[in-house]
Amino acid sequence: MTREWYQITARSLRRPPIDVYVVVGLLVLARAAPMLAPGSLTRTAVALPLVFLLPGYTLLTAVFPYRPTRKNADERDRLQITLSERMALSFGLSIALTSLVAIGLTQIRPGFSVGLAIDGLSAVVLVFTLVGIVRRLAEPERTRFTLPISQWLDSTRQALHAVPEKNAVLSLALVGSAVLTFGTLGFVVTQPIDGSAYTGFQVVTTNDTGEPVAAEYPTELAPGKRANLTFIVRNNENNPVDYSVLVLHEQVSPNGTVTRSMVLKRFVQRVSSSQTWKRRHSITPPGPLDQSRITYLLYRGQPPSTPSAATAYRHLYLWLDEVDELNRGNTSVEDRGS
Repeated sequence: MTREWYQITARSLRRPPIDVYVVVGLLVLARAAPMLAPGSLTRTAVALPLVFLLPGYTLLTAVFPYRPTRKNADERDRLQITLSERMALSFGLSIALTSLVAIGLTQIRPGFSVGLAIDGLSAVVLVFTLVGIVRRLAEPERTRFTLPISQWLDSTRQALHAVPEKNAVLSLALVGSAVLTFGTLGFVVTQPIDGSAYTGFQVVTTNDTGEPVAAEYPTELAPGKRANLTFIVRNNENNPVDYSVLVLHEQVSPNGTVTRSMVLKRFVQRVSSSQTWKRRHSITPPGPLDQSRITYLLYRGQPPSTPSAATAYRHLYLWLDEVDELNRGNTSVEDRGS
């Protein structure tokens, strides 16, 4: 029995059904999705089959490796499904399997990335594909399930020749409209809602136990005196990001214009998706402190030669006052997002 299954498996890997090539090709395209721009039509197009078709389709090839035939004595107990039923079930099962994979990934890594989701779905599809190959090639050729691609092409050619040219054009337009509608639906479903991709940025202090808190900011800071602070960057952009954080001391005129700016600190870090970058640091602002502030600028990638809040992805302000200390009792950090 073991030798028989070995021969079947070896034969399966040498001569897989034609739809296996299609499945593998779609998986390869889906692997490119994380490298494409989030929200783009191309990214949606390559990821759509992996979410809505491949998991359910490959599962059905493993469960039903045969096509509908006239039942004989050996096949009377078989549950048979037509091709249209197979495709409809593929859609429904794919949604269910995708949800199960997502739930499983959240247990492994909360807030998992797009790349991890594609890896998980691809693994499921490949397992079902391999099982389906073996089971289908164990079937007699007359009952083995394969996609009737040649029949489809012949039927399409005959249908186009059989109907008037005007009706053929209308039929093609109807098919194109159906494809466009399905693609639009998939685009809406697969895109994250507004605000789901973002970067969190804050500056905190540490309490007596060493825990970061958004309170108890230094209330006494004379020129040249050091203060310890911590900035936190949370990457929820669904992709790894190279962040740059600049700490500036800015002199501000009464009308809000920055009259002088000096870079005190510069930090660079690559942060993976759903990861947090915490950096404790010290600042020593030069004088004078009258009408001045400490500004934190967050950039994705390298900052420009002349950094400012207008060019930053995120920025925070820590205001200083003229009496050589932070605003006693009114100290705050302003969070300004681009």
